[in-house]
Amino acid sequence: MSSSRITEQGLANDRLYMLADDQGELISQRTHSQLALMKVKRVSKGWEITYKDESIYVQDGAMSDFTMNINMWEVFINCHEVSQTISAWFTKQLDIPCRLMVMPNQKTRLKTFNKAPYKTHLSFADGYPITTLGTKSMELLNQKLKQPIKANRFRPNIMIETNEAHEEDNWEDFMIGEQVKLRNIKPCVRCQVVTVDQETGISGKEPLTTLATYRMVDYGICFSSNAISLENGEIKLGDIITVLS
Repeated sequence: MSSSRITEQGLANDRLYMLADDQGELISQRTHSQLALMKVKRVSKGWEITYKDESIYVQDGAMSDFTMNINMWEVFINCHEVSQTISAWFTKQLDIPCRLMVMPNQKTRLKTFNKAPYKTHLSFADGYPITTLGTKSMELLNQKLKQPIKANRFRPNIMIETNEAHEEDNWEDFMIGEQVKLRNIKPCVRCQVVTVDQETGISGKEPLTTLATYRMVDYGICFSSNAISLENGEIKLGDIITVLS
């Protein structure tokens, strides 16, 4: 993407949907790495999702009357199934019972943390609405790996051209362009999803094995940073970053 609108929940249209099983548990690349092979394309008033040779269209705002409590890291959120037809398509592709779920409104899920402003509303993001990653952090990691990888392993919302590896971890507040103000909350703890090759859907041991040698802290392996939006607006490729604190 060359531009995006930043909202409280992160980039516009980011992680608005979630696949869940019949018990309301999250279905993700952690357990079904083939999800990496599903391609999502923005089309008129909706989304086109393609897997192998089959596609389905998900219309913006589509929501059925069926509701279910979804487990998001031990916090249960009442969500709506988008439609039985779309859920049936995903069930066929993954060969497991699953439903495509959506939140009824943008204020459904509240996240709290130990830093001002102490709370924000989330989409289906794991923990925070925005993830930033510096180019020098990726360069350092690839220098250490036997086989270089792409930044899409880490699914950053915003890639930042940096001068030093992991300098983005040390920022507090920063501006992107003239409208958007972000606050860095903490380094992002990584899970096994980063071991999934996004082009093949095959998982391995890297880059977690290498990251563990130099990015391990008490609470896990960290790479990239979690942020929230203090002032929303538009960002675009090439915007200047101004570190405020």
